[in-house]
Amino acid sequence: MATTLRFAACALRVSSSRSITPRASNPSSICQKCLRAFSSSQRRSSTAPSPASPILVKLRGDLKSAMRAKDTARLSVLRALLADITNASKTSSPITTNPQFLSLLRKRLAAAETAVEEFKSVSRQDLVDKEEGQMEVLQGYVKDVGGDTMNPEELKSAIEEVVEEMKAQGKVVMGEALKKLLGPGGKLEGKGADGKEVAKVVRSMIL
Repeated sequence: MATTLRFAACALRVSSSRSITPRASNPSSICQKCLRAFSSSQRRSSTAPSPASPILVKLRGDLKSAMRAKDTARLSVLRALLADITNASKTSSPITTNPQFLSLLRKRLAAAETAVEEFKSVSRQDLVDKEEGQMEVLQGYVKDVGGDTMNPEELKSAIEEVVEEMKAQGKVVMGEALKKLLGPGGKLEGKGADGKEVAKVVRSMIL
């Protein structure tokens, strides 16, 4: 702001000198110091980062709290979520809304559930406990943003129910099935279900 005002004052002096002494030596040249300062301030303004989303602000605050409390499970989850959101911000699909955040949480939960099964198969109870602790943190965030999480079996059961109902009535149309599942009043509304994953399951059932 101060730089802009100095630049304007300098320009005003130049304008005045132009009208009073039109033949003065180079009267229309704005001083280089003001010009450089103004150009620098403009560059800083154009490259200033956009405000962080409310989700990012909350997660960063939670990370500080988890660090103070030395909550290792929460720290692991928060660091992973922040990394995912930061990576997504560099793409054409940044995570800035609750539905997008719910989708990310669902993916993380699914990965944790898969890891639990793998660790159980090799009798690594220590790692099972670690993953389950992180799942509890993830489920807490799902509830915080207004969604009720569903495990893969519950998700598949809900999709299967809708598909079977449509089969009984005639032909199953992908668009209609997704509307009944994810649309207003649908079985998966507010459950944080990933639309792509739902569509994949529906497609596998109707082919």
